Amino acid sequence: MSPVNRSSDSTTSASPSGPTSAGGRVGWQVDIPNLANIVTRVGIEGLKRLSLSGIDIHTLGCVLALGEVTPASIEFRSEIQNARYEQRAERWWIHSIVEYGSGSNFLVDELLKTRARENFLSLTTAVASILDDATEEVFSLLYEKLGASPYNTPSLDQIKKIRSACLPLARKMQFKDYLAGTFNQLSHLFDSDRLTRDAIPDPNTMAELIKATKDVAMQEGERKLTLIFYGVTGAAWLAVYSYKILAIPVCVVLKDGIPRPLFPGGTYNSSAVFIFPDQDGSVEMLQKIERTSDVIVLRSSESLTTSARLCWQVSCGMKDGVDLIELVCKWNIRDRKEMGNLIYSIACDYIKERLSLLNEKKGGSMPSGSVDDFYYGRNIGTFVGSLEEILRMFGFTHNLDLIETWHETQIQDVWGIHDGTGLQSQFVNSRSAIELQLKLFSRMIAHKDQQYDGCGHEKLQPKELEYLPRFCVRCRLLLVVANLSWISSILAFTDWSESFKRVSIARLMDLPGNENIARLQSQMSRKSRPEFSPWSPDLEDSKNIPNELSLHRDSLAQQISQLCSGSFYAEDVIQSNQHKFLGVNVDGMLLIDYRAVEQSLKPGPIFLIREGDFSLHGDRRPILTCSRNEIWHGSTDEKGKFTSLKPWNQFEGRLSLSTGASLRRDSIELHYTIAYKPSHPIEDESFIEGEVKVLNIMPALESLLITQPCQHPPETSLPVTRVEVEQNSDESDESVILWKDDESNFWQIEENLLGKTLDNPGQNVTHYMPVANNQLAQWAAMAFQLRKWARQIGDKDDRTTFDAMILQDRACLACTRYQAYWRSSRERPRPKNICIISGRCP
Repeated sequence: MSPVNRSSDSTTSASPSGPTSAGGRVGWQVDIPNLANIVTRVGIEGLKRLSLSGIDIHTLGCVLALGEVTPASIEFRSEIQNARYEQRAERWWIHSIVEYGSGSNFLVDELLKTRARENFLSLTTAVASILDDATEEVFSLLYEKLGASPYNTPSLDQIKKIRSACLPLARKMQFKDYLAGTFNQLSHLFDSDRLTRDAIPDPNTMAELIKATKDVAMQEGERKLTLIFYGVTGAAWLAVYSYKILAIPVCVVLKDGIPRPLFPGGTYNSSAVFIFPDQDGSVEMLQKIERTSDVIVLRSSESLTTSARLCWQVSCGMKDGVDLIELVCKWNIRDRKEMGNLIYSIACDYIKERLSLLNEKKGGSMPSGSVDDFYYGRNIGTFVGSLEEILRMFGFTHNLDLIETWHETQIQDVWGIHDGTGLQSQFVNSRSAIELQLKLFSRMIAHKDQQYDGCGHEKLQPKELEYLPRFCVRCRLLLVVANLSWISSILAFTDWSESFKRVSIARLMDLPGNENIARLQSQMSRKSRPEFSPWSPDLEDSKNIPNELSLHRDSLAQQISQLCSGSFYAEDVIQSNQHKFLGVNVDGMLLIDYRAVEQSLKPGPIFLIREGDFSLHGDRRPILTCSRNEIWHGSTDEKGKFTSLKPWNQFEGRLSLSTGASLRRDSIELHYTIAYKPSHPIEDESFIEGEVKVLNIMPALESLLITQPCQHPPETSLPVTRVEVEQNSDESDESVILWKDDESNFWQIEENLLGKTLDNPGQNVTHYMPVANNQLAQWAAMAFQLRKWARQIGDKDDRTTFDAMILQDRACLACTRYQAYWRSSRERPRPKNICIISGRCP
């Protein structure tokens, strides 16, 4: 696309200002003196840090030349400086070794030291904060349109690295949020129901607009250059880029020919950019502008090129971000209580179903039981509290109330196709199989003589709108309820509301929301039936056990990364690193296993979400892994004789955790080493030292049982007697010391945190981990118990796992064993080996 010379309309195509070559193209040369000044000032250490980011010094000179293309306003450059000032505090450490976050960024700090470099950061913000790999295409086209030689044009790989370095700051800026709000504003003015991606022009048009607005912004003297833009696609981006970054007032001209200032403070006389939504703008409309000076005329391309992929995240929050409800509904709903309560209730049931599905592995070795029996189920209050904060940031600021019968009163199966075996079809005759039943609809203006094609619903007009919308209000709100309940139920397992606070705008309405909510509605309706079985696992239709509801580590990580990053490659990044990552960088979004930074079993999120990079001594890597070696030395003293068992801390003394890190080709590998040295080494010569497989902790917590309090008067000890049992092993004929209680149950006190089970398969033994009130020991013990999972991912460790693990909490040992034995053996053979991790007594 190129500027159009319409001489018949008293319109000419303006030439770019600045030096030109003989061929009329813009002269282009890297500023060698300025580049030499940078090299001298940053020194060897600075060049090394630049090299660690993968950016060539010549590339830096090439991109700085673009500083003249975007003459950013003082206001926007001040916003960049303030944003970077706040961002410098966003740095965290894993045991003071591995840094993560966006606080350290050598390249960005260098780009903030001159006005030209601030200009370049402004341009990068306008492009990189909303586009994925199309960013490289936009910059490459811009160099071409500005007449740069191939020798002065950075490679696509170098532009990609520049984008990666600048991306955290670009996304911290509010440009992306202004763009979302402006797109909604234009949708109302144009009376259109365009897709959100239509806010952004295709790469070629974007490059042309950057070049044209540069000419408009930098004109001098009496010359008055005006940009006329025809079309809807890309109009919002042009408006925000012109006004927020270049401080050029913008007017919109509708079919009535009246120019309307789009932003506060703008006037017709001061505006230099005019947007005509009608692609077929007439000569009469153009003449009403009454301009006798030069005019640049550009037309939008009405479709994104296949190579342009959105990576557009919007900040949520009524104060510092966008109103997500208004953004997805297309109008500002004033009374949100009814819809907010419904979304909250559905999301709560999604959370409960995810927790219950953790232990519905068909043919698996994990114990089964109710949600409250297990670690994550016991801590459901943590996830629901997170959910409430998320919905407040989405725009539901009222107190949220739970509607237990939502599946009967507010979501109805209007076609009657749920026969108790799950969802058969999402749509029937182009109409959704489920419908919303909200009182909100009764307060809208009904156009009973008009219906929408396809769904057949009568047309409704919200009172907040002065016109009848083109879209079906019922269908739109159903999609909003379905998708926001789905999104919030996933983010509830993270600390999203405390740190990240952004979602991918491309994913907001591109989710299987209706299908999932229909399946859940069917599920909730069947729960009252005597023959109910969660998600009907025995049915032939495998879709009745949806992978989307899985809470297992890799599946949850994929869903979170897609919702938050919006990257086209998010799913591939997680899949290619499954079973090995503690943290992963998905296009600037960091997803971190919570147990990698929290060395205890305290309730908390499953994943942390941050922005930035992982780095070790300045070297950045996209993946954070942990060593899979399990090297153990020594053991503790069994302390000889017992007459009774009670919770105690066998590791009193110096139990410590040390963390090391090493660089790999594409990752930073962490080494968690736990060591025990007694307080009195002369009296007690025992010791332990070994590496902790942190990757095992989260899967182990999925199956960890938690005791219920005892129903009898407190008993703090369990009488036992010593017995000696021979092991039936081909490798050893040694005997093992066990302890027998009054009910002839055998107990083994673990010498260390490794918890090796007996080789005698016919012996039912309760393995006891004496780590009472020792949070570090409890955390490490979880990592050493999940042996079968380790073997399934390729670990050659052939030791057997425990059949059940239970954390003692306000229960005596006898009741703890009883609960583990019976609660873990429902509908399956009774377990042979139970592991009890000691905790609080009653």
